[in-house]
Amino acid sequence: MIFKNIVSVIIIFISINSYSQWTSNGGLRMNDSFISMCAVDSSCVWGVATVGYTEDTTCIYKFTPSHIWYRLPMQNFMYPTKMTCIAALDSNRAWVGTDDGKIYHTTNGGFNWIQIYSFGGSGFINDIKFSQQNKLVGYANSDPPNGTGTPFKILKTTNGGLNWIEYGPVLTAGYNGAARSSSVTDANHYWFGLSNSSSNVPRIAYTSNGGLNWNVRSISYNSGFLYPVEMMSNSLVGYCSALNYFPVYLFKTTDGGNSWGNSYTVPVEANWGVSSIKHIAGTYNWYFSTESMTNVPIYKSTNNGSTWAPMIIDNNHDQVRSMCFTRNGNRIRGFASTYSGAIYDLYSDTAYLVNVENIGGTVPSNYKLEQNYPNPFNPITKINFNVPRSGKALLVVYDMLGREVSTLVNVNLQPGVYETTFDGSGLNSGVYFYRLTSGDYSETRKMILLK
Repeated sequence: MIFKNIVSVIIIFISINSYSQWTSNGGLRMNDSFISMCAVDSSCVWGVATVGYTEDTTCIYKFTPSHIWYRLPMQNFMYPTKMTCIAALDSNRAWVGTDDGKIYHTTNGGFNWIQIYSFGGSGFINDIKFSQQNKLVGYANSDPPNGTGTPFKILKTTNGGLNWIEYGPVLTAGYNGAARSSSVTDANHYWFGLSNSSSNVPRIAYTSNGGLNWNVRSISYNSGFLYPVEMMSNSLVGYCSALNYFPVYLFKTTDGGNSWGNSYTVPVEANWGVSSIKHIAGTYNWYFSTESMTNVPIYKSTNNGSTWAPMIIDNNHDQVRSMCFTRNGNRIRGFASTYSGAIYDLYSDTAYLVNVENIGGTVPSNYKLEQNYPNPFNPITKINFNVPRSGKALLVVYDMLGREVSTLVNVNLQPGVYETTFDGSGLNSGVYFYRLTSGDYSETRKMILLK
């Protein structure tokens, strides 16, 4: 049996025009404007909005299956209460935070709310966020109730919000949290931005061991506000930005937040920044919105941020304030809100699906291609492999005659332990071979499809 000298490890991309159309979905009543949005699915979106043109009063909206933005009755809230953020798991369960350190919870679609936490003092609930990959896992963070330099209040749940564990790390003196600037990938990994109006050093706090220890990292930039931040499910790659200075950058990490470098210069005018960064779990799709009034307000990447393209928005002459997304298979639905309360809809964008996932927390010392499991298999099996150095990896499946059957991975990878899936649904039973090639390394293994 003769194999050609070729390379091995791929992900299949669907090629489309990178410009996708956002269309008007009406607007909120009385010029209400979303400051925080959370999409459960394409027919259920929750949002916290400012009322009218004032920033002092807030309300809660819900997008229903009948495609109506419904302003919910404000039952059980203590007035005056200004809400700061919202998170939801389904059409019944949601949580909101307030600027006086309280968290409220509903289990009946937002018609009644129960206060479940009150930190008091200078407490300010900056964000509540659940993992895209595991909806049972979520975090919330509050400014230090007793002032900067004292313990923050951070909550974690691993059972969908039934119970919360409280942590109280003391972080950098002089810094509070940054509103709506956090990301959670799993129970161990959580990041949130910090803010200090009298500092010119943006900082980010994070834990990689479930809250037992907390780290603070600085970014080389002239701003005191790190906002927003978003991480991929591998807990290694992510983007953030910093507010209110020019030029505006996206900063990127590839080591879980330990270090950040300038990745992309955002084309916005002075004194405006990035309002939202969103990654779609299981894909290479990223979106960010800006507060620009003269340039394109939403940009998209389908290659994990290597390049960015502007998106077309119908008749928009306003700043995008908040965005949220949901995915069903290889289709993405998005919602965006402007400062004037207009709502824009991304009805069906193509998801560039990831077929390989970093599953290891350590960097391997050698290349290695593992035996697939299960083996024999019918029709799906998993293949793990180690990559000790950055570079392109190629994983290809062949039949007994050496003909290429499927390319599973073909992408530049950072050092790590990876897993991909092979689906033999359209193939006959028999012996197949899979080969991994990266740099000077090449290894082939055999697997058996038994139907």
